[in-house]
Amino acid sequence: MPWHTERSRIGELAGALGVAAGACAKPAGDVVLLSATELGEVSESAPGDSSSMPHKRNPAAAVTARGAAKRAPGLVATLLAGAEQEFQRAAGAWHAEWETLVALLRVTAGAAARLRVSLEGLQVHPEAMARNLDLAAGAQGHGTGHAADLVDTVLAGRAA
Repeated sequence: MPWHTERSRIGELAGALGVAAGACAKPAGDVVLLSATELGEVSESAPGDSSSMPHKRNPAAAVTARGAAKRAPGLVATLLAGAEQEFQRAAGAWHAEWETLVALLRVTAGAAARLRVSLEGLQVHPEAMARNLDLAAGAQGHGTGHAADLVDTVLAGRAA
């Protein structure tokens, strides 16, 4: 079969890069959420400043890792859409792969590189974690902390 129409290697590479980008997005998203002022459980060693709140320190490396990774699924879809080729030499389908594959390689590598920066200097704040656990336990009253207990407490309050 002519290489022009045999696109499985491109599809496999696109899928692998998409999975790798997704693997970068998960911890980057966690760092972003756990760095929020309301939680403050982690922080990056070199955070970015906020343009509107001088006291805030943004997890810039995690944010940019997550942003790069979020572009990957669309690029993967474009590459997979090119798998359908007419006859022995498609007109345009494999040409659409060129820039798309380069972009997918760049965003995946960028996500991995920025995630590395974020995690290498990550500072964990156990006192904030303990505080947040105490707040969560206090919000659940005297129950065991299970969702069913919380629902029962709410329903008991409405019945009274």
